[in-house]
Amino acid sequence: MQRTMNNRTSGQASRDVSRSMRDRLHDVAIRYVSVEAAASHEELRQAFNDYCKAIGAANDRHRGTTIGWREIVAGRIVIDTIHALSTTQLDRLESELKAIANEPESGGVEADVS
Repeated sequence: MQRTMNNRTSGQASRDVSRSMRDRLHDVAIRYVSVEAAASHEELRQAFNDYCKAIGAANDRHRGTTIGWREIVAGRIVIDTIHALSTTQLDRLESELKAIANEPESGGVEADVS
């Protein structure tokens, strides 16, 4: 019983960390597209990569699979920020996040090793 409780506590802590990182990414993304120079491209890239690592979207051995997951994360962030951004800003954010998702040097995306 104690082991089950520890697993639940650990799982909840992991979800809390992921949620916190997602909230940080939302904040950076909104600042990046809505206020001139309020968030840098590097800050957006770092927040995106940190969140992808936290949720396991940067850990696949195959580059194509990893990029696919990262693109899904990018789309989710765009959807989550609809309430705060204009259509033009959403388009810009989507473009920036998809570019970051496809960068092999970001987030530990390695060449296909199969």
